[in-house]
Amino acid sequence: MLLKYLTLLLGSALLCEGRVLQVDQRIIGGFPVTIETVPWQVYLKMKVTNDFGKDGYLACGGVIYKEDIILTAAHCIENIATDDISVYFGSSKNASGELVKVSKAISHEDYNGVHYSYAYDIAVLVLSSPIPLGDNASTIEIADETPEAGTPAVITGWGQTDANDKNSTSNTLLGTFATIQDQQSCRELYSFAGYFITDSMICAKNFGSGVCHGDSGGPLVNSNAELIGLASWNLGCDKPYVPEIYTNVVVFKDWILRAANIIV
Repeated sequence: MLLKYLTLLLGSALLCEGRVLQVDQRIIGGFPVTIETVPWQVYLKMKVTNDFGKDGYLACGGVIYKEDIILTAAHCIENIATDDISVYFGSSKNASGELVKVSKAISHEDYNGVHYSYAYDIAVLVLSSPIPLGDNASTIEIADETPEAGTPAVITGWGQTDANDKNSTSNTLLGTFATIQDQQSCRELYSFAGYFITDSMICAKNFGSGVCHGDSGGPLVNSNAELIGLASWNLGCDKPYVPEIYTNVVVFKDWILRAANIIV
């Protein structure tokens, strides 16, 4: 049923030659998605303390890879204490559903943030207790191959719905469509801005929609309901013709397995 639902969504998008959603149908805007259709999606809430000792919170997305393993972007947990990471699952509402804490957080050893164009932007979170799997919470498999240009995909998250309003994060899980972009064209485009695109990154875009702040670490999923990427970075979510960058989880499958085995 889940595969059928995602296939119908993607099929509907492909029928539209222009493939541009209306303004109210974007993650920056977004059509609602129920957690039952994307039960691998989780909401991450990280506590941070500023220089004046005042606590605040950052939000990201993530996916359930195993019942006790969450995948997300390394930049989401950069300089965050493990005890300050909370994982919410099983609900379409942000920071809702059931809560589980993290016992260990492992970022890729070669991740070096903006200084390296956010290469190796991937992290494994080990949960303090396993997630009870069911209709509202289930694992997702990683695809066997890197998707080719033109491959349709779905992205979901609770991030900002207005690029210029930090308070516009969605209370409800939203989704939109995306198309995998040609890697070489994406690499050339980003090179003009002084950034480089590696083979461990995927470029994707639906012109007129996409992810924004708060969607990082969330899933990029193909029509077979397989994970192909994690939302990583872009040059600004208000730039409709610039592809967004996702961590290519297919490339990191062996690293993920090794990281999970170390801590299992």
